[in-house]
Amino acid sequence: SRGKEGAHPRVADRVDAVQATICMDYFFLTDPAEDKKHKKATGDKTPIPTAEVAVDTSTGAVWATMVVGKGAELGFYAAMSCVAWIKGLGHLQMTVQTDGEPALIDLAESIRKIMQKDCVGERVSLQASPRDSHASNGPAERAVQTVRALARTYIRCLRAV
Repeated sequence: SRGKEGAHPRVADRVDAVQATICMDYFFLTDPAEDKKHKKATGDKTPIPTAEVAVDTSTGAVWATMVVGKGAELGFYAAMSCVAWIKGLGHLQMTVQTDGEPALIDLAESIRKIMQKDCVGERVSLQASPRDSHASNGPAERAVQTVRALARTYIRCLRAV
């Protein structure tokens, strides 16, 4: 046991040392040529499977989810799911970065509005990468490659059954 003079010092409320950046992107899960061949052979008329991925550049955490399609009216589930993931990261302030695609900008804006409404004190800013500059949104592009490769492997296995 320690006396008052040996007490643990008070720690101020946590503040992020560096503002976190959440990079986001949409992508198609299947290979377009392979998907076209499969649809022609089976008569399948379902839309191309689409997903959204986000990466927290400060922790390396990756989040992905399937979406029905691109656009604000279809993105409510994706926005709510992404907000739940972001809340789990615990950042007090962050920048949500997209590649400038209108559907992603709408989704990022939805996320910002939900975060500001639900999370008092959370500060969320939006940023779009320069047009036609995939390198600027590099963390999201690398996550897309990883998640897409895993998903395509899984889809090929399911189709082989």
